[in-house]
Amino acid sequence: MLSKSTLLKHYKRKDVQEALVANAADREIGVRYGEAFGKRPDVLRYPSEVLEAAMNGATSFHATEERWRDPLQLDAEMSKREQEALRIGWDLVLDVDCKDWELSKLIAHLMVKALQAHNVSAITCKFSGNKGFHIGVPFEAFPHTSVEKSVAERFPDDTRIITLYLVEYVKRQYGNEFRTRLLGMDKKELSAKLGIAVDELTKAVCVKCGKELKVERKQPQKGMLCMYCGQFNTPKPDAGFFQCARCKKLNKVESSERQKCQCGSGDFKDIFDISRIMDIDVGLISSRHMYRMPYSLHEKSGLCSVLVPLDTILGFERESADPDKVIVPAFHFMGRKSVSSADAKQLFDAAFSWHTVTVTQKEAIRGVYETRREQSKGYEVPAIGVAVEHFPPCIRIILAGIRDGKKRSLFILLNFLRSAGWGYDKIEELLLGWNAKNNEPLREVHIKGSIRYHKASKKLVMPPNCNNKAYYLDMGFCHPDGFCKRIRNPVSYALLKAKEAPKAKRKAGRKSVKKKAAGKGKEQKSEKQMPSHPLQAP
Repeated sequence: MLSKSTLLKHYKRKDVQEALVANAADREIGVRYGEAFGKRPDVLRYPSEVLEAAMNGATSFHATEERWRDPLQLDAEMSKREQEALRIGWDLVLDVDCKDWELSKLIAHLMVKALQAHNVSAITCKFSGNKGFHIGVPFEAFPHTSVEKSVAERFPDDTRIITLYLVEYVKRQYGNEFRTRLLGMDKKELSAKLGIAVDELTKAVCVKCGKELKVERKQPQKGMLCMYCGQFNTPKPDAGFFQCARCKKLNKVESSERQKCQCGSGDFKDIFDISRIMDIDVGLISSRHMYRMPYSLHEKSGLCSVLVPLDTILGFERESADPDKVIVPAFHFMGRKSVSSADAKQLFDAAFSWHTVTVTQKEAIRGVYETRREQSKGYEVPAIGVAVEHFPPCIRIILAGIRDGKKRSLFILLNFLRSAGWGYDKIEELLLGWNAKNNEPLREVHIKGSIRYHKASKKLVMPPNCNNKAYYLDMGFCHPDGFCKRIRNPVSYALLKAKEAPKAKRKAGRKSVKKKAAGKGKEQKSEKQMPSHPLQAP
C-alpha cells in the first residue's frame, strides 16, 4: 500500500508533473483513489493539478488511448456516431502483461523488434508498474485518411487489427527465438505461473508443411480382424499394434492413427503454442479504455511506470522503478513532435492486407463456403465474360451501391464475376467503382487484398446459391424476375441469359419486321381511301 508521504513526495516533483500533463493532452483522464476511480470524464491540463489530486488522496493517473476534441463532452449515453465525431485520433498502445516476468520482457522485446522490422521509428516503451510493459506508437505516425472515413473514427477496429497482425508476425518471424527461450523452462512450473494446463502449452504441427493440426484419437474398436488370416482379435486399449492370436503376425490398429494433414502427411511434432503464452488480449481495446500514465505509481507494487529505452528491455529489472530512483528523461511516452505520417504506413498497410487475406478470405472459404467448392467441380469458366446486362437482379442491386453488408457483397461479387468469365483486371475496375458508390466504402486495400488472395488460390468458388437466405433474402437483394424461377445460382442466370440473348434478339427482330410490315399495309390501305382531288385552300 502506498503511503501518503510516498505519494506526495513523488507527485510534487515538477518533472513528474510535467511528464503527466504532456501525456494528458487531448485525452480523457481517470484519477484513481486507492480502489476506486474519481469522476469521469476528467482532464489534466496544469502541473499543479497533479499535486492537488495527490493531496486529495489520488494514487495513480490513467488516460485513454483515444484523443478527443473536448474530453469533458464525453458521456456514457453517447452513441458510437457521436463519439466518432468527438474523437480526433488514437494511439497504438500494446499492453504486454504476462504472469511470468522474464516472458513479459521477451514478448515486449519481440514486439518492438516487429515494429522496427516495419520501419517504425516513433516507438516508446514504459514499464506498466507491475508485471508488464506498454509499447506506444503515436497517432501522428499513421495515415490519417482512408477510402471510407477518417482513420480517427476507426477506433478500436484499426488498433485491434494492427495488434493481431503484430502478434502473428512475432509468431511467424521470431517463433524459433521465442521457443528457444522457453526450452530452458520447466513446463509444469510455467503451467503453474501462467495458469494454463500443461497440454495446452503446446500444439501439434505437421512436420512436412508446418500447419497446425488438431490431433484426435478415435475410440479403440472392441475387436479387429487380422489382415493376414481373418482371425478376430481384441486389441488392448490405446495399442498401436496387436499380435494375431492365430498366425502371430503384427497388425496395425487403424483406429489409433492420428489424423492426416491436408498435405497428406501423418507425421507431426509438438511445439510451444506462442499465441497462448503471449496472451495479448485485443478484447480490452475498447472505446474509453485507459492505460496507466507514465510516471504514475502502481497501487499494488508501489513501483513507478517509468520509461524504458528500447535496447534495455531484456535487461530491465523492476527494482529500477522504485519511486526514489526515478529519473525522468527528456523524451516523452508517445511523443508527438517531428513524427511523420509515413512512419507507420508500412505497418498500417501490411496489417490491413494481412487482415483481408488471412482473416476475411481464408475463414470464409475454409469455413462457411467450403462445401461450395463441390458446386464448381467440372464447371468451366466462360472464355468471354458475361455482359453486365445479363446479370441477375440481385447482382445489379448490389452493383448499384449498398449501405450494409459490404464484405459479404464483396465475396458474392468477386466469386460471381470470376465464375462469369471476367478477368481480374476488369473485376478490380468494376469493384473499385462499385465501392465508391457505397455508403462508407470499404478500404481499397481490402478489395485489392481479396482479389489478390482469390487469384493466388487458383480455386473456383461459386457465389452462394439463391436459396441462401443469409446472403440475398435477408440482405434485401432478392427481387426475382420471371427468369429467376428457372435457376438456382446467380451464375446460372447470367449464363442462360447470355445464351438466350441472340435468340431473343432474333425474335425481337422478327417481331419488329412484322410490325413494320403491318404498319406499311395500314398506310397503303389508308392511301387508297383518300379522295383523289387535292385539298382546296380556304
